[in-house]
Amino acid sequence: MSNSEQSIEDKIREYNNQLEKLADCRSKINNLKKNKDKLVKQYIYNTEAPKILDIALLNYKALLFYFKDNFIKISLILKLTNYEKNGKLEDSFKNFFSNKQQVNIRSEFNNFPHLIGIKNEFHISGYMDKFMDGIFYETNLLEDYKKHNSEFHTRDIHKIKTFSWIIETLHNPTNAFKQSAIKKKASIKFKSDLIFARRIKNCSKYKWHIVGLKKIGRNFVIQSSYPIKTNGEFEKKFDLDKKIYEEMEGLTGSE
Repeated sequence: MSNSEQSIEDKIREYNNQLEKLADCRSKINNLKKNKDKLVKQYIYNTEAPKILDIALLNYKALLFYFKDNFIKISLILKLTNYEKNGKLEDSFKNFFSNKQQVNIRSEFNNFPHLIGIKNEFHISGYMDKFMDGIFYETNLLEDYKKHNSEFHTRDIHKIKTFSWIIETLHNPTNAFKQSAIKKKASIKFKSDLIFARRIKNCSKYKWHIVGLKKIGRNFVIQSSYPIKTNGEFEKKFDLDKKIYEEMEGLTGSE
C-alpha cells in the first residue's frame, strides 16, 4: 500500500473520529433537517396561485424532493375529460393524448435545474454533476443560486417563486398552444411541443404562468416553467389566434 493511500485512509479515520465525537449533535441536526424538509415540501405543495413561494423558507434539497415525488417517482396524469369539461379544444389538442385519452408526464432529474432558473449549460463538462453534488448541503439558497448562475439576473429567481404553480397550471390552464404558436423571437429560447398557460388573477407581480412539455417516447417531460409579468409580454410571446385550448370562464379553479 502506498504512502498516499495510507494517508487517505488516515484522513478518513480522522474525519470518522471527529464526527463520532459529534454523534449526538449530528443526530439532532439530521432530524431537524428531515423534519424541516418535510414541512418545506408540504409548503410548496400547499402554495397555489396567486400566492408565491417565500425564498427564505426554501432549500434546494426539499425542492428537489418535491420535484421527485410529484414528477419523477410517479407519472403525473392529465386526463382529456378534464379539458373537455372545462374548455373548448381543437382536434390538434386532442392529438397529444394517448388511446387512454391521457397525457403521462414523467420528468427526469436533469430537468430540475432549468425549472428553478439554474442555467442548464449542458455543453460544460460535469455541469449537472457539480450542481447535483452541491444541493444536498444546507446552504443559503439565494447565495448558492447566484453562484450557480454566473450571469445572475433577478428575473431568474421568479422561477423558484412560482415553482408550486406547475401542477395547477397543467390541470387548469386558461389556454394551450403548440410550438407553432410561439412567436419567432420567443421561439429561439422556448421550445416545447405542448404549452399550458394559466392566467393568474389577484396577483400584483404576475399575470400568467407558463409550463412547456416535450414529448419523449410515449411520455412527456416538463421542459420549462416560468411566470409572465404583463398581458403585453404574454401577447408578444404567443399568437393568441393559434390557441388549441381555451378555458370557459367561470368553470375552473379559485384564484
